[in-house]
Amino acid sequence: MDTLFAALYVRVSTEEQARDGLSIDAQTEDLQDYCTSNGIRVYRTYVDAGISGASLNRPELQWLLDDAQNGKFQKVIIWRLSRLSRSQTDLLTVVNMLKSNNITLHSLTEQLDATTPHGFFSLQMMGAAAQFEREQISENVKLGSLHRVRQGKWNCGNNVLGYRWLQGTDSNEGRTEIVPEEAELVRYIFERYATGQHGYKAITNLLNKQGYRTKKGLLFTISSVRNILTNRNYIGKIRFNVTENRRTKGSVPVEWVDGEQEPILTFKLWEQAQAVLARNSRTPVRLVSRNYPLTGLLKCPQCGGSMVACHTKAIRKNGSVKRNHYYVCGRFTNSGAAACRTNAIRADDAEMWVFDQMQRLLCSPFALQEISLAIGRKQDTTRIPLLEKLDSLKYEQERLLAEQSNLFQAYESSRITREELAQRLTTIKTRNIELAEEMHHTERRIKLKPVETVSISKIRAALEQISAVFKADSQERLKQVLSLFIEKISLPLDRCMTKAILHGTDALYHLTINENWEDVQHG
Repeated sequence: MDTLFAALYVRVSTEEQARDGLSIDAQTEDLQDYCTSNGIRVYRTYVDAGISGASLNRPELQWLLDDAQNGKFQKVIIWRLSRLSRSQTDLLTVVNMLKSNNITLHSLTEQLDATTPHGFFSLQMMGAAAQFEREQISENVKLGSLHRVRQGKWNCGNNVLGYRWLQGTDSNEGRTEIVPEEAELVRYIFERYATGQHGYKAITNLLNKQGYRTKKGLLFTISSVRNILTNRNYIGKIRFNVTENRRTKGSVPVEWVDGEQEPILTFKLWEQAQAVLARNSRTPVRLVSRNYPLTGLLKCPQCGGSMVACHTKAIRKNGSVKRNHYYVCGRFTNSGAAACRTNAIRADDAEMWVFDQMQRLLCSPFALQEISLAIGRKQDTTRIPLLEKLDSLKYEQERLLAEQSNLFQAYESSRITREELAQRLTTIKTRNIELAEEMHHTERRIKLKPVETVSISKIRAALEQISAVFKADSQERLKQVLSLFIEKISLPLDRCMTKAILHGTDALYHLTINENWEDVQHG
């Protein structure tokens, strides 16, 4: 008799362990004892510790499912169905996957056999109960959080510069205290901005140059400075309905209530900063209509970060304005000189080089042949279903002809009456008329879709205009096309585009493998 191997799956979230005592060790011990008593060999124990059962995106569970598809074991044993998933849909997905691989599921604390209709129904009911329990827990947590916030309780954890959240014991809910050195930095940011002489970028650059860092130890960015300047926690407020605001796209407003934490700012300083914010706030106006299709694809030669669009303007002698367009380091733009340098490169030069490389790649003999074949396959995909349908109709015609012959033989041997013969022949005749009409209609559709061969010379002629097409296309569409073929573009330290390296995606690699690929890849 073949040895039966089983996979043991154990999961617990932090909340469940605290509430129900469902420790990893306790579950594992029970499962292993069961296997020992029943002569089952354990292939592996898969443990997802401190992870919610709300989704299937769990590392150990995914490993288990991969091993299941590879036939590593014949049985999965769990302590309770809710360990596998608290979503009925996800639970049934896992069960059906195991079933398709001839793997049985056994719950140690619930008697069920998912291989029988009754057992499968019981599993569905248990899964629904687990999902209801999860949703009820989630709703209770939301209500509890909402109640706490409305009482002014802190709800930001340790994510706000200037404050520290101290976790309490069972008898103490915890408290928020001011971190003096961080609070001083917050006041410094507000004081600088309230003068009206320093904007987001200037303050960001100043903070990073002086060695200050965010709550998470990162460089300040324009957005992090802006978030600090609009955070009402600093005047003793607490916000709620944030999740609902995002979910409803703003139809449910974010609300602020008085919090229990001590304010860091005076209300006067807050008002001064908000007045400057209001004065500086305006609807963004796009002054430059030019597209920058290489944003995100070009990588900074110094830090490796993505490069973003930038432009400068100069006044000519005749008074007209000349705009110069560049790609610069995104980290410099967001965090200033402490993060990186500008490392600017002229946009026209970079784009011309990339478009030329794309044209060379797509016009190579191998690529042209592949494109020609792809066009042919595309045409075939529209004709093949029609040809298959025509064959099916012809087959049915032949079958009806054979059936008619059998009916005459049956009548001649007195197995059916004249009336039965006439009735069945009428049915066959009606169906033959329908088949003839369908065949005529299908043949007409096939004729309307002739196979048109596209010569490689025509394809090359079209691709040789690719630079002009790239320049004329919309920003969004052009970026989609480029991202389909290009993973990233690495620049040398001297920022000379002729030394740049174009890293292709799998789509470009499989399309253009030939003896010239290395030459093109390395510029």
